[in-house]
Amino acid sequence: ASSPELFHMDRLTCELDHRPLFSIADFTFYQGISCILGDNGVGKSTLFRMITGEEKPDAGTITCRTRDGVKTSHFVRQVGIISQHPFLFNDTIRYNLSLGQEFSDQELETVLRQVKLDHELTDGLDFVITNNGENISGGQRVRIELARFLLRKKDILLADEVTAALDAENSQMVRDLIFSLPMMVLEIAHHIDNESRYDQVIELRKN
Repeated sequence: ASSPELFHMDRLTCELDHRPLFSIADFTFYQGISCILGDNGVGKSTLFRMITGEEKPDAGTITCRTRDGVKTSHFVRQVGIISQHPFLFNDTIRYNLSLGQEFSDQELETVLRQVKLDHELTDGLDFVITNNGENISGGQRVRIELARFLLRKKDILLADEVTAALDAENSQMVRDLIFSLPMMVLEIAHHIDNESRYDQVIELRKN
């Protein structure tokens, strides 16, 4: 399938307990890095769940247009999501990346390099995570999640408050990695320090 060129949201509305939570009349996310801003409770994560297909909007549509001009609402397989609290198994990095799927060590090492974890973990792919990541840093956790995404070669990355729990240095490293990706990225945030780094910013407000 050709990779997505844009996402279009048309008369999209979401209700909570029969009251409007948010509505997006007409908005297009283009290839590049976009940020969805908003306070707690305005529906940012709900919007992500609509994009991943976990929730359906109360009204309206989300469609994707590919580079060869095909418009479709079946794009879920191309979407990956990373969050600030990824689930980790008490197992090797190899298993935490592959999750039981067939990947060569070479493929796994390539994504570890991409997220700059190839020299940080003492035994590389054989490094064992203990107690849901107690023996690694918050920044390393998020980068493992990012490596999982890169391994599966999806076209659209949803980043859900990924740097909220990180210190300034780790936050900058994760953000720089995300900004360097050659794909469509939608990021959720409470606030951003530098709007100029984004190609688009949309602010969700409660209705």
